[in-house]
Amino acid sequence: MAFDSRQAEEQALDRQRAAEVGTIPPVTNPERREFCRLDLLGFLTVYFPETTGLKEFSDEQKAAILRMQIAILEGGSRVLNLFPRGFAKTTISENAALWAILYGHRKFIPIIGADENAARDNIESIKTELMTNDCLLEDFPESVAAVRHLENKSQRCRSQTHSGRLTHIQWGQDTVVLPSIKIDDEWTAGSGCIVTARGLTGRIRGMAHKRPDGTKQRPDFVIIDD
Repeated sequence: MAFDSRQAEEQALDRQRAAEVGTIPPVTNPERREFCRLDLLGFLTVYFPETTGLKEFSDEQKAAILRMQIAILEGGSRVLNLFPRGFAKTTISENAALWAILYGHRKFIPIIGADENAARDNIESIKTELMTNDCLLEDFPESVAAVRHLENKSQRCRSQTHSGRLTHIQWGQDTVVLPSIKIDDEWTAGSGCIVTARGLTGRIRGMAHKRPDGTKQRPDFVIIDD
């Protein structure tokens, strides 16, 4: 019996160690991160060399990006960008959502798609960037390292910890919640930030996310992608 008890304890410790994110590495390029903090165009260009940074934006795209930046940073406005197919508006919107939550400019962003499948495609694209984009890992390790630690297995979310504290990360088909991470006793910028997907005909009104402290976070920025 004593042997079985020790074995169970060791197995529990192994699970705890596997769930622990461990030490968050330092930001690789603080200057690059700071340069893009208030510059959405710079962020789209620098951090996404395979998509929005692949070629130079047109003047019309730059103007649209600036309008999105002002809306994200200042709020209180409705921005309507109407552009033809091939304008990269969906990719720009997805990467702009990452800019908003990684820096903590916005806490809860619903992306409204034409239908549920389109909306989930938005989330899958954002998840792919978090899982594969090494530039984001280098400069936003406090958020992305914990995402990578999941190895795309959502069942690991419930037990993931950092310094023994649950991160409350979520990694679902229609919702991503960035991990809540404290470094030097301060919550990191992206802690607990949310991006979720909804179809245009789905339930949109009354959206809220309950935080670990019991407070309800309401959407503070919405992206509607046709």
